[in-house]
Amino acid sequence: MRTLAVQASNGTLSDSDRQALQTEFNELAAGIDNTAENTTYNGEQILNGAVNGGSVTLHVGPNSGDTLSSVFDNGFRMQDLVNVAQNGDSSGNTYGGSFNANVQSSTDAAGNTHQTLSISTQADAERTIGAIDSMISYVDSSRAEMGAMQNRLESTISNQSNIAVNIADANSRISDADYAEEVSNLITQSILEKAAVSLQSHANAKPKMALALLQ
Repeated sequence: MRTLAVQASNGTLSDSDRQALQTEFNELAAGIDNTAENTTYNGEQILNGAVNGGSVTLHVGPNSGDTLSSVFDNGFRMQDLVNVAQNGDSSGNTYGGSFNANVQSSTDAAGNTHQTLSISTQADAERTIGAIDSMISYVDSSRAEMGAMQNRLESTISNQSNIAVNIADANSRISDADYAEEVSNLITQSILEKAAVSLQSHANAKPKMALALLQ
């Protein structure tokens, strides 16, 4: 969409050229709307404002205090970013209400309709470039935050996996049988048993020998 806006800001284009670019621009905006309305995770629509903001706490360890918390904004509205870009009013940058990627119309919290994002004229295209740059900046910032959180969670998962392996290894050493040692004990017991039987046989043979001599 930014590329189309840059093209439309070219003074050599005619109104009909810009109108053709505007048509493509509108279709791309509709695609953003569709993505926002249909993107779900774990059954939740995460880009249309349905998810309330607040702190999310994850339990990441074996102990009661092993938690990881993160604060999320309410469903953000792309139209708020449009308001800021077009009017220079940072108060419009509030992330409440529903996600609305419809860049054709933008209404602030007071219900005042601002100038729509359009590339149908050279001046509109210039304003649209600034608005889109604000949107891109916000998305980049959000991706950086989510990437940092993802790396932190992956590190925690890796650490917990190592702990689980170490615990399993320790449990194995404590409770599992040492095969070589147990085989050695079995052989020893077998030898002792055979020796006892042999001694008993010799002990029983002596009275018989004595009786034989007497006869």
